[in-house]
Amino acid sequence: MPFMSKLRSVALSVLLLCACGAGPENLRTSSSPSSTTSAVTTSTSPSNPGEVTTTSAVHAGLEAICDFDESIPKIFCRAHGTRGGSELRWESNVSGWTTGPTYEIELLESYQLVPQVVVTLQQCEQSDCQQVQTNIDTSGLASTSTQPGTPDERNEDSANPGQTELAAVCSVDNVTHYVSCEAEGYGGGSLTWAADAPGFGTGSGVSYRRELEWGLVLDQVSVVLKECVGSDCRSVTTNLELSLEPRGECPTRFDGWFDTFVFDDRSQITEVEPPARIIDGLFEQPGIFRLPYGQNEVEIRMPIDATLVYGLKYLLASNLNDANPTGIRDLQYGLRFETECEGLWFTIEHMYELSAEIAPYFVDVPAQEAATSHPIGPLELRKGDLVGTRIGFPRDGNAFVAFGIFDDFERVATAGPDFINAVCYYDFFSPNVAQELRAKTVRRWPVAERLGTC
Repeated sequence: MPFMSKLRSVALSVLLLCACGAGPENLRTSSSPSSTTSAVTTSTSPSNPGEVTTTSAVHAGLEAICDFDESIPKIFCRAHGTRGGSELRWESNVSGWTTGPTYEIELLESYQLVPQVVVTLQQCEQSDCQQVQTNIDTSGLASTSTQPGTPDERNEDSANPGQTELAAVCSVDNVTHYVSCEAEGYGGGSLTWAADAPGFGTGSGVSYRRELEWGLVLDQVSVVLKECVGSDCRSVTTNLELSLEPRGECPTRFDGWFDTFVFDDRSQITEVEPPARIIDGLFEQPGIFRLPYGQNEVEIRMPIDATLVYGLKYLLASNLNDANPTGIRDLQYGLRFETECEGLWFTIEHMYELSAEIAPYFVDVPAQEAATSHPIGPLELRKGDLVGTRIGFPRDGNAFVAFGIFDDFERVATAGPDFINAVCYYDFFSPNVAQELRAKTVRRWPVAERLGTC
């Protein structure tokens, strides 16, 4: 998943070493383990075609070892010196990101034929992260990549480059969610790229390629290409219409997809409130599972395999049965989980006490007056894993948990954008569970029209 744990901010200390051996010399730049979170290593390219160059970067035992075989051409990287139980994330300037102990890139497309490939490896244990970066010299490929008819050659042949029409020729792969652009008609100036999609950032050069972050569902992306010769600049904008297909492991139907409930004993539930309610003009996206008065101690468990990516930590007062007349506020937690099917996520809210596995992720999250979402983890959890042990407001005995399911691709009926695409969650559980929940449902407030009789 596309959320990264924060890096510790510390001073950088660099040491240059020259390592000599039978193969090409490696210029290694490593950092002092006691003073930094990142290290960079560079390597020369093979002196002979077909020769494999090995490049590595080291930081506090963590090492990214990359082999470059120019004859294929392919880069293969492996992590070394990792800590057990840590999460590994790879990324490069010519390909997308992935997780796991290895990373492989085939340099087949024109945008990948750059003088230097930068591979980044990040290792995280909860919020404690380390990062190493390996720079691989691929200039041998880049120098032979220009073929007749490419933008580079057309620019050289142009008698008056200023008269050519600058163009950003872009395409989108709706399956992989990659946006790829090439500059045409440029006149020898510096080229910079920008886009309005979150996380895309800026770029430079003839090509621009980015992957949409996991869970990001857009209808359109605008890409801006700018060329400057000195202070003389011109720009062009390309608007791409997207029809994205969800990535990941998605079922044909979502009926019964959550085959475990959040409570071990559903008989404890006294009443259910549906999702997407309108309460005094306010939109309440999740529904409610309510337990008997004072029964705040209960184990809440994962209904399906999912990844914790966002969290809430805020103060709120409850005064049920006038048991808290002075309005003392209690800490409340909310959790957002992304499933393995892109765009399908769920929330568990009004947690009072989190499990020992989840609680450390909230230590540095400030308790706020209003419920504000913060990136958490990511933390992968399995079906049945413990989420928390107390719910609602133990101070006055108000015992309930809020639960909601959301579908950003709207594969099932949703309440619409005002309710951040909340769905009618009953049928996501087994038929027996859905029937039990409907039998205990009370309708104190109107439900969004788009959900009908949910």
